[in-house]
Amino acid sequence: MSNKLQDRLIDIGEKLSKGYESHQEEVLLLISDARKDLISRFGMIAPWESEELDLAENYVGANFLKASLLAVYTALVVSEYSDEEYWVGIAIHIKMLRKFLGELKISWFSKYRLAMGLISFQRARDLHACGFA
Repeated sequence: MSNKLQDRLIDIGEKLSKGYESHQEEVLLLISDARKDLISRFGMIAPWESEELDLAENYVGANFLKASLLAVYTALVVSEYSDEEYWVGIAIHIKMLRKFLGELKISWFSKYRLAMGLISFQRARDLHACGFA
């Protein structure tokens, strides 16, 4: 991960600790720059990083900006993994996600929305408790 992106992550995180207003565009720009960084370093965006960056964009759309920063950070960190660490890690990540989603007592649509980062786990539980999921 470049120092420039790391510094921006920290800077935006500090700004978000004071409030979310007017920071959505800044987070979206960071996501775009992270994509450009990955393409410039590797010539492509690998599956795990792509998933994390897509998730980051979904989080911005839902105004979960700190979660978005975490997803960007994860994408940049896993890009540094060795091939063995990467493919073992993504397999474990997918297996854990499937197990987690399988154990939830909510509708398939809410599970899909949760997996895509469109709603939070707490929101999914609330929907289920109210009979809407």
